[in-house]
Amino acid sequence: MRIQKGCKLVRISIWLMFVLSLLVIPLTSYAVQDDKSDEAFVSPVNLYPKVEELAGIGAQLEQNRDQYLKVRGWELGQSAANPAGAYIGWGVGEIKLEPDDVRYGQARIVAFYRAFADAKGDFARFRQQEITTTLAREFFYDDLPEIGREMDNRAYLQERISILAEKAFDLGEEYLNRLLRELNIDPDKYRVAEKSERENIVHDAIGQVVTNRAVSSLAGVRTLANFEDLKSVGVLLIYNEQSEQIARQIARGEVVSRSPSDVVTRTILGQLEAHFTSEEDYIAVHGVRIMEDETGEKVLVAFGQWAPEITKTTSSQIREARVQAARRQARSNAIAALTNFINSTLVLEEVSQFREIEDIVRITTGKRVEEVESYEIGERVEEIVNQYGKVELEGIITVKEWAANDSKTGHIIVGNVAMWSPATRDAALGIITTQEEIPEGEIEYDDGVRESPALDHLDPTLQP
Repeated sequence: MRIQKGCKLVRISIWLMFVLSLLVIPLTSYAVQDDKSDEAFVSPVNLYPKVEELAGIGAQLEQNRDQYLKVRGWELGQSAANPAGAYIGWGVGEIKLEPDDVRYGQARIVAFYRAFADAKGDFARFRQQEITTTLAREFFYDDLPEIGREMDNRAYLQERISILAEKAFDLGEEYLNRLLRELNIDPDKYRVAEKSERENIVHDAIGQVVTNRAVSSLAGVRTLANFEDLKSVGVLLIYNEQSEQIARQIARGEVVSRSPSDVVTRTILGQLEAHFTSEEDYIAVHGVRIMEDETGEKVLVAFGQWAPEITKTTSSQIREARVQAARRQARSNAIAALTNFINSTLVLEEVSQFREIEDIVRITTGKRVEEVESYEIGERVEEIVNQYGKVELEGIITVKEWAANDSKTGHIIVGNVAMWSPATRDAALGIITTQEEIPEGEIEYDDGVRESPALDHLDPTLQP
């Protein structure tokens, strides 16, 4: 009996100690708050991470991005401050493996492609809103009313399209007919429809036209710069009419060769060597750039890379095989970037013919609310380009192969710099341009205005 009573007392004592501890902890916390020496511990500021610690969402990258733009006097978005009024966009891709993973080097390369797709998706959304505003001014002679800024991009665009669809009822016959033709709507089908159905017809047609034109604008988009830390990769892309025109001329075979291919190759390699002090510098560069040789000939240069899955413990035989495979993949990535740049130009001109565009229309302008990331839009566009792109560039050559250890993580990265120019194309086709045919120095053209001879005095209808 005494033993049982003793156990019971022990249990009661333990229970009382537990209850007291619950009461004491809050009191202690309040006491700590009153203790100025421990003020930093309970300060609300210290409950949340600092912005610079959010590397996983690209916050650190944005600081470098902003500095890059500030030095050049450029701005995100479309701006007169940008070269030729260019649009400069931004996207971020997460590196989904940790640096101690043998596949980390590959994951950071994949993150670049995701970031580029994200930036392209944002550009398509920007163009959709811009094109919708243009339609409003053209047919309704009025800017669209402001909509609450708390709305996201998708809801904002949907609301604007709905406003236009409602306004169509108030258009006069002439302007309504013009709008219907612009939207590829059958006037007879529109006029016999019920009022609610008419609104849906116009809404869907505006969404289709706006999306077609926005996606078509992605022709000529290319990488401007990229940034990365251990958690993410950020990409600046650029678009202007000049780069689009260059892409179209190349795709249609309209550009001519000014220099022998070996001269062009030496020029481009010399420019690269002047800007890259070591092979490790190439690790940070992805995608297509437009460069120029000494005669002003436009050249497409693509940077591809891959990372073999090897460590110090990997056998020499497997190591060699995986490095060779990585070299082939790096070259494949560089060539794919070049052909994608050109194929985008031709394919996206005909985008309205592809049924896959309907999916982009639905997720960006449809009345049903669907959460969709910019990355998904960019990825769907890439799928269209890859499926329907037919152009094969003649004369793609390797300018440089490189290999380096990533100083941040130690992973081995191998790369390929590929180039295409009218000169290398002609060389591949057996058309040889000799040095003697090229004048020394940079070719100059007269950019003055050429005016027709005055003939108005001979026209009797123009006489007083």
